[in-house]
Amino acid sequence: MIIIVLTTLSVFVSAESWWNNDWDYRNEITISANKISEDLVDFPVLVYLESGLNADFDNIEIDGKDLRFVSNGTTLDYEIEKINSNQSWVWVKLPYISSLEDTIFYVYYGNPNSTDGQNVNGVWNNDFLTVQHLEEDPSSTILDSTSNGYIGNPYGMDSSNQVNSILGNGIIFDGSSEAIDFPGPIDPDDYNEGFSVSMWVNPSVSNKQQELIGWMEDVGVWGGSRLGLQNDGRIYYRFATGSSAHAHNDLGSYFPNQWLNVVITHNTSVDRMYLNGVLIHEAVSGNKALDKPYFSIGSNTVHTAQYILNGKLDELRILSKDLTSGEVSASYNSDMKTLLDFGPITQELPDLAITGIVYEPTNPQANDIVQVNVTVANLGTLPISSFDWVYNFNYGNELSNSVLNSGEEVMITVEHNYSYGGNYTFYFEVDPANNITEVNELNNVLFENIFVDGTVDLIPSIVSLERNIGVSNGTNSSNGTDPRNVIFTVMINNTGNMHVNGVSYNMDFGDGTGYGALISENIDAEDFILMNVSHSYSDFGTYEVTFEIDNLSLINETNETNNIGVYTAYVERLFVEGALIVGNTVKIHLFDWNNPFRQYALLASRSNSPGTNLSDGRVIPLNRDPLFYKMQYNSTNLGFVNANSTLDGNGEAIVTWNIPNETSYEGKNFYAAFVTYNGSMSKPGAIYSISSAIPMGL
Repeated sequence: MIIIVLTTLSVFVSAESWWNNDWDYRNEITISANKISEDLVDFPVLVYLESGLNADFDNIEIDGKDLRFVSNGTTLDYEIEKINSNQSWVWVKLPYISSLEDTIFYVYYGNPNSTDGQNVNGVWNNDFLTVQHLEEDPSSTILDSTSNGYIGNPYGMDSSNQVNSILGNGIIFDGSSEAIDFPGPIDPDDYNEGFSVSMWVNPSVSNKQQELIGWMEDVGVWGGSRLGLQNDGRIYYRFATGSSAHAHNDLGSYFPNQWLNVVITHNTSVDRMYLNGVLIHEAVSGNKALDKPYFSIGSNTVHTAQYILNGKLDELRILSKDLTSGEVSASYNSDMKTLLDFGPITQELPDLAITGIVYEPTNPQANDIVQVNVTVANLGTLPISSFDWVYNFNYGNELSNSVLNSGEEVMITVEHNYSYGGNYTFYFEVDPANNITEVNELNNVLFENIFVDGTVDLIPSIVSLERNIGVSNGTNSSNGTDPRNVIFTVMINNTGNMHVNGVSYNMDFGDGTGYGALISENIDAEDFILMNVSHSYSDFGTYEVTFEIDNLSLINETNETNNIGVYTAYVERLFVEGALIVGNTVKIHLFDWNNPFRQYALLASRSNSPGTNLSDGRVIPLNRDPLFYKMQYNSTNLGFVNANSTLDGNGEAIVTWNIPNETSYEGKNFYAAFVTYNGSMSKPGAIYSISSAIPMGL
């Protein structure tokens, strides 16, 4: 009996609702609180998107006009620094990043009808005096992303100075005649309470003094404040106010052809330097600040060749505040693409998913009713009006007409009476015909192993023996077979109520050899299997064969005493081909490889004991009864053909027996044997060989 119960459970997810139905795709982006040392406000982060990594650029407009960044249903300010057919570098301002709980926002795309949604100036608040991505072709001007509009004028540069960089594009300097001047001017008052300078540098050499940035009173006039690289692989800075200045040399280390993030912060009390997000220097500031309105990068203010940078610069920022260590660290991790974690690409679709399964009782027995509770959830963003499911009890589809909203789950309960014990695989699938377009079709199927306990009772028996036919010279016949090669047919009956597999067995062939293996086939409860076991005997004879099931005693059975089957295998020099049934015709094969071309006689009697004694001490294993004499003198009347004849050159013969179709023959049992002899000699010396007797029953 199957009972189906549909129970709606509470909403279990808090995923943000789809922001706008005109956008087809989104990714969830998470900033783990573990990566944030302090709360951050109005903080720009780099969102790096790459096809095959965290975005599908086949569904993003070539210019990125359909990109949107959303948090709690509100669009965020963003700036696209660079985009191509499979990558983009985008700066997004997050109003708040918590150090106590994860910050989650989303990137949306997939709307070809959208217009550009960038708000470049909105990304960089009033703390940013200038933000130079150095993304532009330096054959023209270098643009400021803030509303202050500080334009850079390249000196001695052309398009070849634009290069791929750590953040999109950057600028390379030749070390002799190139610089970028910013005539600003920046109001020196903006520096009074504090300031910060941040940039990425990749020097080509370490044996030259190189200016990264220098401030000046006017264009082309020497200035007193600067940040640069020493000619010994160290870093220095100098801040000046009027004629007073303080300098700090031999700081940190830099290496050729390696990117380095350099940050200097200053307030009225202390200066700090960070390299790659780590504080490496701290000193009393001496209340010195910048008082020059103009600056150049990659050079000092008068473009002295010996101080011009030989290397690359990227992402220059000057702020009117001293950045905290938490801000510096988060910004560095953002630039290095380690701050953000991306979820899978999702569409505005439902997503049926099997999220759990529980069955009761947890240790079912044979004939128990097992209740299976399957939890199905909608992990998508759209509701589902109805869905169907199938399961492995083969009772067809079932249909739920209830609405399953986004973030809801239901429990489906099915019951089944397992009549037999064993290992079962419970199969459950929702929407098997794929009628519902979903975000993920791979979570619609569940397999669960259910073990139902029961009892096993295995009883083996050897039911038949098959001989190969045709022999030549005692080794091979014309068809390549040997009658000493036999095939046993074994029946293994399981009378218990639990199916079983992986059962071991051992077979003793009675000739001092044996064979053991594992039965991989399943033996169902109250059923049986048949299996064949081959063996080659080295000689003819009668053998006592035993077959033991579960010889390693790994199966707990109701009765352990009936695991052995015994069989008498007559592998003699004569055997019957065909069924001994009244009215049937069978062939009796005779073999005597040592006596080719000898006369033979097939004999029979009701009993093989005590047999007929010969004067030389040999015994024919048949009694001299009426049947014996009939076979000796009148076998054709009993239906035998060729019972007295001559072996061929291979020492073999075939006797045909047309069993009379008479009821008097039914149930008759007798024994058969044959002798080879010389009819011209007197007995018993005329007898060359005597075969063993085999039982024959109708």
